Amino acid sequence: MGDGTADETGDETIDDRMHYQSREFCKDVRCAVQVELDRLSDLNKAGTVYESIRSLCKSNCRYTKEDFRRWLESQGYRLETADGRDASLTGDGGHGKMTAYEFHDQLIKNGIDIVRDK
Repeated sequence: MGDGTADETGDETIDDRMHYQSREFCKDVRCAVQVELDRLSDLNKAGTVYESIRSLCKSNCRYTKEDFRRWLESQGYRLETADGRDASLTGDGGHGKMTAYEFHDQLIKNGIDIVRDK
């Protein structure tokens, strides 16, 4: 990203679209790991402890791809390819059961943007 401008809320906008901000889902659903990360970050205690807890997201995310997809839809987000084509939020893409973390990671690796209209 980085080629857009930040609006008054700090969200990155490009052509009247807002891009999903990392961990927005985790914060909204009050994930216990995210709550702890926020607490540590607020206390400026980042470092080894912070990274250790953060690694739980990758190795043991308790939310599923379906949880994340439903949340994205409820928030008005859609998936788009870099050229603006719909990447759809339906189907499992042949990847079976994934965690929300794995799904988000897969989207990033495949150049899929998570956007909504402003």
